[in-house]
Amino acid sequence: MLARTLLLSTIFALSSAIAIAETATSKVAAGLADGTWIVEEACGENKAGKDTEAQRPFNWEIEFTVKGDRITGAKHSVNTKTNVVIDLAYHGSIAGSKIEIDGTGRRSNLERPWLYSYQGTISPEGRAELSGPLAMRIGGQPKTFRACKLTFLVLKSDALPSMAFARNVDEMRLVNNAMVQEAAALCDTAADAALAKDPKVPAPDTRTCVSDKLREGLSKAVSAPSPLVPELQFTAFAPSLIKPNTGPKAAKGVIYYVGGYGKHEDDHRLVPYYLKSLTDNGWDLIAERLPNANIDDTWEADSYQVPGGVTFVQRRLKEIKALGYKRIVLAGFSWGGWVSLVASQIPDLPADMLLVNALVVFGHKVVEGKPNLFFDINMTAYKPVMAQTKLPAVLIFPNDPEDEPDAKLRGAIADVYLTHANLPHRIIAGPPGFTAHYAAWLPFFDFAYGKCIADFLDKPSAAMCRTPRISDTDFRSILSLKQVPNEKAKRVVSAQSLAGAKYVAYTLEDEDFKHFAFVSASERLTSVWNRSFKEPIAVHDDEFCASQVCSILIRWSDDTLLQFDKASGALKAWWFLEK
Repeated sequence: MLARTLLLSTIFALSSAIAIAETATSKVAAGLADGTWIVEEACGENKAGKDTEAQRPFNWEIEFTVKGDRITGAKHSVNTKTNVVIDLAYHGSIAGSKIEIDGTGRRSNLERPWLYSYQGTISPEGRAELSGPLAMRIGGQPKTFRACKLTFLVLKSDALPSMAFARNVDEMRLVNNAMVQEAAALCDTAADAALAKDPKVPAPDTRTCVSDKLREGLSKAVSAPSPLVPELQFTAFAPSLIKPNTGPKAAKGVIYYVGGYGKHEDDHRLVPYYLKSLTDNGWDLIAERLPNANIDDTWEADSYQVPGGVTFVQRRLKEIKALGYKRIVLAGFSWGGWVSLVASQIPDLPADMLLVNALVVFGHKVVEGKPNLFFDINMTAYKPVMAQTKLPAVLIFPNDPEDEPDAKLRGAIADVYLTHANLPHRIIAGPPGFTAHYAAWLPFFDFAYGKCIADFLDKPSAAMCRTPRISDTDFRSILSLKQVPNEKAKRVVSAQSLAGAKYVAYTLEDEDFKHFAFVSASERLTSVWNRSFKEPIAVHDDEFCASQVCSILIRWSDDTLLQFDKASGALKAWWFLEK
């Protein structure tokens, strides 16, 4: 257990934050500070394991003691389900910035011990990472079974920050584990007390109890802004297709956009298409997102970093206001939408309106084939946030079975709170035909609701968004090849006409919007959010083919191509020329 008890709902005072910063500064040295460290040991897959359980990677935390140039560590654990006992022992040395640690592990149901042999270096910040094999001696020779890593996370004597103060993902994971351990201890105590009071009553479910306590703490962490939380630094980016800003004097105002939690905007610099239409209509756009270095693979980091994001947004809006813009719209998508909504509670926030899309922050409904126990916080935490919103708002809740708890219900909740606060608002909740997290990014959504959004930003008022009739003259409204007059004459019939061009593709078939760079008349580089690859292209019988998958490509204008399924004639994607 960690020496310091962490209260689930506590956020450190400013003095604690200063103390943390001072502690971090004092550790800038070539060596590893003396004391007891919390160290994570993470080992990869054991491909020689006899079953899935034996093959699975593992990680655990161990206490190491550093004294001068010597290191020792130990861990003792008992599996309550199997009664298997594990004992680990480590010893090592430090020479300048070099560090070496050897270890032995024994498990009560194994005849042979296993051996660790780690090597690594100490960083200028006074932390250490080591790597090495986990092996067993078989026939007198060591045989490696897993690749492992030791990470020195934090001194046990240090005041651990709340998640909002965590300096890196390692500290997030450390504090999260501490929260779980504390919650488990409290739940075990409550279960023992209940059993002592009435032995006939079934013992409470500890797992449910722990989840409830963590849910309570997480809900509070993302429900209100705190002036004490340090900034989570964002990175500015220039979105594709967006024209250059005209400046405070010429523009209607500026839209400050906070991207989602992931690499989608990072790699492709994409934003919802309605932002392009708004900038074409006189608005400037400033877009920012989390840098890759702050992005973890788990939703825990996603939610824990909301308070720091809110603090950053508050400062940035003050800077933008000082530039002289007449109006400021705070906009965001997904994680950025939640951050924007929390920021909108701040009474003196220098923003005039709110424009948020698909705001969620607690991951998918199902994670690794199991229900996400924290998914419902997307609703329970949303209510108090919405109740304190202080800005006129456009709120977009697309049908999103994987990420959205209930689009229409959340729209109804927003309507109640914003009406009660006498704030003008327009709510687009569960719009028919728009399903998936990125559905409102599509040009067709902009065709259906873009004018309603634009009218609100020009003059906020309470009104329903009325969708226009399908138009065969607006490319955003084209969903079928049948809508294209004289389509055969507009087909791309030569791959040479594409050579040298670069396109952004907003796709209907999946959420992986794409970039195409046509290297030549026979090859293109295709990029999706997590990878890039080259593929052969050709045009045969008036059909465009990439990697031997053919479709119909229509040149709508010099800047816009429409891609259709050759069998059904249904639209597959809008392509826009990148200049």
